[in-house]
Amino acid sequence: MIDNKILFILAPKIDVTMPPISVPCLSAYLKVRNWDVIMYDLNIECYANRSEKYLNHWNAVEFQGFWTDPNSIPNYFKDNSTELQKMMDFIEKEEPAYIGFSTWITNILGCKFIAKEIKKKWPAIKIIFGGIDVLQKSYSNSIDPESFSAVDVFVFGEGEETLHKLLNIFRSGGDFSQLPGIAYFKDNKLYSTATYDTIVPPQDLPMPDFHYFDFKKYLTQGTQLPFYLSRGCINKCMFCEERTLWKTFRTKSGKQVFDEIKKAKEMFPDFISIYFSESLTNGSISKLREFCLLLIESKMKIDWSANVVVRKEMDADLLKLMAAAGCNLLMYGTETASKRLLEYVGKISARDADISKIVKDTSEAGINVTLNFMFGLPGETEEDAQENIDFVIKNKQYIYTIYPSWSFCYLTQFCSAFKEPEKWGLKPITSTSFWESIDGSNTYPIRLERFERFCTAMKREGIAIQYPAEKLLDREKQLGYYYCHKKDFRKASEYLIQAIEKEPENISLKNSLENCLKEIK
Repeated sequence: MIDNKILFILAPKIDVTMPPISVPCLSAYLKVRNWDVIMYDLNIECYANRSEKYLNHWNAVEFQGFWTDPNSIPNYFKDNSTELQKMMDFIEKEEPAYIGFSTWITNILGCKFIAKEIKKKWPAIKIIFGGIDVLQKSYSNSIDPESFSAVDVFVFGEGEETLHKLLNIFRSGGDFSQLPGIAYFKDNKLYSTATYDTIVPPQDLPMPDFHYFDFKKYLTQGTQLPFYLSRGCINKCMFCEERTLWKTFRTKSGKQVFDEIKKAKEMFPDFISIYFSESLTNGSISKLREFCLLLIESKMKIDWSANVVVRKEMDADLLKLMAAAGCNLLMYGTETASKRLLEYVGKISARDADISKIVKDTSEAGINVTLNFMFGLPGETEEDAQENIDFVIKNKQYIYTIYPSWSFCYLTQFCSAFKEPEKWGLKPITSTSFWESIDGSNTYPIRLERFERFCTAMKREGIAIQYPAEKLLDREKQLGYYYCHKKDFRKASEYLIQAIEKEPENISLKNSLENCLKEIK
């Protein structure tokens, strides 16, 4: 094995629109510190060579349950053994001493499966897991020694400097057990170190490294690449995990991002579009304005889209400037149209903002508007839920599309509502999906009803919505799991039977039904 070489593997399933931003950031950081970095995108290879059986499995809505079902993954890799073997041949040829996996909720099972296959053949290779799903599992104490047995170290939070230090320790044969921001197994028990303390200043973060990717295999075929202006968020939303994940809000200068894009334009001639892959691109209005002015001055032919928060500074003048700089789509994290609820849940940026005017000004500047909505935010009333529908209908002439969250309102271990449920009128949270209010006015079935009522109203009004149905596609499965959680096993059984009729090969559903029937007996 080559002791300064690390291989990053992207496991299915993740997005195939364009390359992700995570591995390019890590790669660039390590390369300037003299590490030999390589990458294998197994996700895109599996997608590009998928059979008829798996033709639509990268659709996030219809097949959201497939990739998170432990029983599906072994069968998937059995059916796609050729792609797995190609990756193994690549590892044998390149001889990396370290392999890193970037994890999401949709690929964590794939990462674990592949890691075990690698460890069987090359037990000396150090395997490192990082990413959002690893962090979530660490907080919920669900990193178990058996299913994660192939992993040597878990890296939490921002990975650049922690990973760099870890690799140096590995190479020198030192003890990594006190390195902040990691976890590891010892004697079949998981040990976590102190919270990571290495937040890299934005000016020290190099341009993401995209040179490994076969762009033609992605949907945008190299015409679109992800960049970022900032890390973190300026809001304090009680349902959000950003402040735990990123700790502080930091932003690059507009010139730094402009220079990165200019360089990418020179390196990749087909590159004409940017997706800002970050929580919000308008966290610093001055840096955003600087970036726009540089783009306009350069006369660079490039368009871009971004996630943004609602804030009063998004006025007509700024929006016209953004449009002149090539902005063609803004995705507003609206979540709710209720001003009372926005303030209650911690959307401090929205204070004194006129959402209707911002939507209208954005559209009239020539920028498409997408609005995100959540359902059943803590503190949401029936009047708030109806206000969301009324707001969209009233402003529909200015709206390009609506994105309804089909997880409704997901409270993870990192958000303040999870940590202090009573403060927000909630019972102690034992399920991120099935939490409920103390007074019973906010439960999973109530959130489901509000979501479906919203989708039905959008379809009825002819408003473009990024969900293909008026009802939740896996509603029987989710209600089955909900009533299992509530220990109403008869009702759970009824829904699970219906879910199995739709997914007859889903072993997890069958196991849940079997457990319910035992409880009933």
